[in-house]
Amino acid sequence: MTTNPYSPPKSTVADPLESNRGAPQSRTPAIAVAVLFTVHIAIFIYYFGIYFELVRTGVMNPSGPLLGLISDGVMFVGVVLAMFKRYAQLPFLIASGGLLLTSVLAWSAPVSRTLLLVTYVLGAVVAFFGWWVTYRYSRNDE
Repeated sequence: MTTNPYSPPKSTVADPLESNRGAPQSRTPAIAVAVLFTVHIAIFIYYFGIYFELVRTGVMNPSGPLLGLISDGVMFVGVVLAMFKRYAQLPFLIASGGLLLTSVLAWSAPVSRTLLLVTYVLGAVVAFFGWWVTYRYSRNDE
């Protein structure tokens, strides 16, 4: 007799360590978005004094920089969600649209176009990249 008819059934059980091996690699794009967001915020803080003086003296409409600050806050929420969850597409889309609208609103101000491109358009590109990354990796989970 080679097998015992009264032995319990044997089934294969997935090893929990093997199923989580892809987790560190899947966070790499979210970390890249966080690094780009940090670079954008560092540049924005560096040039914030110029925008503050333009608004304070009345040369620039305050709605543009205020919308930019709100969009950066929404993008921060998107970065935090992207680090912990995979469905952070909406905050990145809102931030990208807000930063593009900010660059359009601030385009008529007597400001260097390079300054606008470096601050607001770069932020919109980072937010769009964040949307693309979260969109791509949320589709791979399903």
